[in-house]
Amino acid sequence: MSNNDNRNKILLGPLGAFVTLQFNLTTAPACQPYNAIISQFLAVILALAFSQIQEEILPIWLRTSIVPSLTIGLSAMFGFTHPPAGASALAFAQERKLMVADCCYFLFANFITIFGAAGIINMDDSKQYPIYCKSIFCLLDVFIYRLIFIQTYILMHKGGSMDYMIDFQRVLGERIN
Repeated sequence: MSNNDNRNKILLGPLGAFVTLQFNLTTAPACQPYNAIISQFLAVILALAFSQIQEEILPIWLRTSIVPSLTIGLSAMFGFTHPPAGASALAFAQERKLMVADCCYFLFANFITIFGAAGIINMDDSKQYPIYCKSIFCLLDVFIYRLIFIQTYILMHKGGSMDYMIDFQRVLGERIN
């Protein structure tokens, strides 16, 4: 989606697909943060690289088939499959003038959806997101969960007695450990 002057785009289709995966298939490897970030980063890098080739040499119709194909193939080959990355590769490949800022906004939006989903999903004790971590996401998950839990607790029990604080510390300790 873009504003009137056609700058600062954020692709809502692939982001919506990613959020759908996060909340409906929380245990699926395709929606785990590592797979999502690496695949989306690969899609952005390939789209940026191929957009540097002049249209006379590589027409847009050909670029829109090469970039998603390479993104999907390389993601599968290296084991970090994430279906919305193919959609974002297609969308970015269709752009006549692809801006680095657009790609950065999109990657940042992916991080926001990861942190938001981790905070919301982990409020339910029967669910966990992310299921596995290959990077700093485990620490960030705990940090975000604590922030959201503390905020929710303060809003719900503003001005509460000390019993609420003791209960809060017990629940937080059980959740983190």
